[in-house]
Amino acid sequence: MSRLVSLLIVLLTIAVATPVLAEDRLSLSGYMRVRGYYIDNTNFDKNSNDSSESYFDQRLRILGKIAVADGVSVHFRQNFSNGKWETSSTETRPLAWLNVDKGMFNLKAGKMYYGIGNAIAIDTLGTGFVATMNGAIPVEFGYFKLEENNASKDDDVDLYTLAVKHGTDLYNAVVFGGFLRDGGTSGSNDGSKKYVAGVQTNFNLDPVSVNFELNYFTGEDDNNNLNTGTKEKYRGLQLFTDVGTALSEQISAGLVLAYAKGYDDKTQVTSFTDDGSFLPETYGFFETDYDSWADSDNAIFRIAEDGDRNAGSRAVQGYVHARIIDALSVRAMVGYAKPDEKGESNFKSMTYGVASANYQLAANTNLRGVYGYYKPKARVAAQEDDAKQVLAFNLIVRF
Repeated sequence: MSRLVSLLIVLLTIAVATPVLAEDRLSLSGYMRVRGYYIDNTNFDKNSNDSSESYFDQRLRILGKIAVADGVSVHFRQNFSNGKWETSSTETRPLAWLNVDKGMFNLKAGKMYYGIGNAIAIDTLGTGFVATMNGAIPVEFGYFKLEENNASKDDDVDLYTLAVKHGTDLYNAVVFGGFLRDGGTSGSNDGSKKYVAGVQTNFNLDPVSVNFELNYFTGEDDNNNLNTGTKEKYRGLQLFTDVGTALSEQISAGLVLAYAKGYDDKTQVTSFTDDGSFLPETYGFFETDYDSWADSDNAIFRIAEDGDRNAGSRAVQGYVHARIIDALSVRAMVGYAKPDEKGESNFKSMTYGVASANYQLAANTNLRGVYGYYKPKARVAAQEDDAKQVLAFNLIVRF
């Protein structure tokens, strides 16, 4: 079905482009990439039968804008030939939304990407509306239907956000709140309500820059759990700070500090929605689609062997970026992290590092490589703690 949708979008694009290109109403951009991965000790156990994996994947992404009238445009984003080589994957995640800009007021509607701040708490590909009142202090309201489920039942998943922004030459800041309502499964008692409040600020203190974000989550289930007789409580308190500075025209360096409170009596929340935009523990030149140490949203805030543990984190990372020649740049990062709530993790600590390089082969054409190393220290004898290693490349052409 998704292949049929992709074909229809291509045909529609061609049909629309033919009459409007002469009027410069259609603009296209995008990229084509081919990546390769080798991951050793995926589960930190070198003796496991499936302890390593290797594969190639690719994606052709086209982004388009159709200018309809003054301040009115239609946008789309479509992935083609997206997935691992020689697999049946047909995931394309098409997006399409309209934009109405009337100066003091802006409205976006449709299926689009939306994130707030560093895309830690709110990072979603969803269908909804984003309305912005522009001015000295812009105010932005968002609503997204994350799951419709049964249209005649109150079992949807809805996301509401409110963001207030302000900026000067010295800083850009956003204060925001969010409400995630999960109606649960129709006829059951598994619904929940979660809330988030946060602030994110970028300071430009030339030559020093500071990126700061603080999030607080709270919430609970709508009804008592049938097994425990109590409501599940949701909590999250997390802090992210990135302080960077230019050491010269060719070299910059920085320090990242991350903290998330762990819980022994509540369920830890690190995000409402996660599209993989926030990955400081995989610092490099391209997004790396592998689990650094756990299949978890915002892994740097949960130092544990899986994403269901309420371990929290205390992490520090140092990084450096250097331009060797005009065509070649390198990045490197080392980090150390430990759980905030020891009893919620089989890991005592995690030591990790990433080295990455980017070489420009031609205009808009880059070859990128990355090596990642993640070494846990087990807290219990049953936990394996062999080092995970990742070697990957990304050949990407932008247009």
